[in-house]
Parts: sequence; C-alpha cells; structure tokens
Amino acid sequence: MVCILKYTGAAALAVAATAAASPTAHVVEARKAPMIPNGKKAGSAGGRAVHHWKDHIGWWYDWSPKPSGHDEVMGVSMLWGDGHHGGVDADRFHKFQNMHETPQYLLGPNEPDCPGQDSADLRVAQGVSLWNQYIAPKGRAGALLGSPSMCMQKDENWLAQFRDQRLDADWDFTAIHVYKNSMQGVQQDIDHYWNKYRKPIWVTEFACVRDSPTWEPCQDQGQINRFINDIVDLFEKNEHVMAYAYTDGGGLSQNWLPTNNDGSQLSESGRTYLNAIKKYN
Repeated sequence: MVCILKYTGAAALAVAATAAASPTAHVVEARKAPMIPNGKKAGSAGGRAVHHWKDHIGWWYDWSPKPSGHDEVMGVSMLWGDGHHGGVDADRFHKFQNMHETPQYLLGPNEPDCPGQDSADLRVAQGVSLWNQYIAPKGRAGALLGSPSMCMQKDENWLAQFRDQRLDADWDFTAIHVYKNSMQGVQQDIDHYWNKYRKPIWVTEFACVRDSPTWEPCQDQGQINRFINDIVDLFEKNEHVMAYAYTDGGGLSQNWLPTNNDGSQLSESGRTYLNAIKKYN
C-alpha cells in the first residue's frame, strides 16, 4: 500500500483510484487508507438499507462521530456541528469530544452554509474555530479529512471563504452534496468543486431533486430509476469522484426511500441502486 498524502492532477487521482483496500481498525495508520474507501466508491448516507447493500458498498455514515449498528461495513466519522443546534447536535458534539481514537476518514461540518434543522448553520469564523480545534488534530494524527459539505452545491461561497482562512490542516478530499434531477446538473456540481479546489471528491449525499427555482423531490418512480442508474454510471466513470453515498431520507419523496417502513425489504429505488452498483462492485 502506497501512502498517499496529497493529490495533484489526473495521474495522482488514478493512483488513488486503484489503491488496494486496507482493513478497518479502531486505531489505524489512517494516512495509508485508500482514497476510495475499501476499494468501493458506492456507499450510504444513513443506515436504513446498509444491511441489504453490504456486499456492494465500501462505506456508510450516519452523520455522527461513531456510526453504529452496521459493523459489516466501514462507518465513516463526522463532526456535524459545534453543538449549538439542538439536542442531536449537542449529543454528537459531546461524543466527538470524547472520541480518543483516530478514524481512517473524518468528514467536516454538515452544511454550515445554511439554516434549518438538517444543516449546521455556522459562520465561517465558527467553522474555522471548530476545524482547527477538533478536526485538524485528527488530520495530524493520520485521518484523511473531508471538507465541510455545502448545501448550496455549486452556488456556494462559504467554502471558498473558509479555504482562505488560516487553517491548521488542509482537507484531503472535498465532500459535496448533489441534489439534482439531470446528469447535466450533476456534472456541473462536480466540475465546480474540482475546478475550484482541485481535490478528490466524495459525494456524501445525493438524491433526485429539482432544486431550482424551488425544492421539488422527484416523485415518479421511472424518473428515479433512470436517475439512479445514470448517476451511478457517472460517478463510477468520473476520475475525480472517489466515493458517493445514496441519501436515505431528509425531505425527499417516499419513492426515494430505499426500504419499506420497517427496513425489512428494499423498495424499488433501493433495488435499483443495488443493481446499479453491482455492476462495479
């Protein structure tokens, strides 16, 4: 296993994309982790369908410091916010403060550029303070760091301001959210983050949504199926995308959810994602 610290250009990305997977451990030499987690780009944002997809995904997360309930797939850690945004945020922040091990991968704050219950809602200065105090030390200890993820997608400016501050450690990959209903829109988001930040990309949330001029989750099952098949092909073939995660809830249509209500069976959308990623993993 080659230890990859920084990435510049397509050649370095190709090395990262072909790196062999390393076993998961509680305390790891995380800098030896592959940029593609466990050699599989596909993942899950949320645990609803993980046990159905487990043989074909390389990672999952649940927006917490220590994802739990699915030990069969590697969980990725996150520092969601700074604890000011209600009880769940406070609980996550407390758990992160008491996390003494170094994870292989660590995601930065979730949507600090937006208000609302699903977004961390941080000023840039707050984000910098949180990053330098809690995230940068994990990077120095060996974790591969993911940037804060923006809710504004390609229209963001929070991350650009954040990058220009005095950060104690740079991020290793750019974490992005993709909520679109066309591959043209998806590609525009990817191109924005690659052209602006020139770092490998993890799509830590994606779903079928018409996001402009208003937020309209896709309802039609046929449209959703086409979207899933097309976006998996796009992510798998794109040299800059190292990981992607199907979002399993949060303001989306019932037809998008990957399982039935009790999680015992995959929905049509969940089966479509499984069949799409099977071609690659």
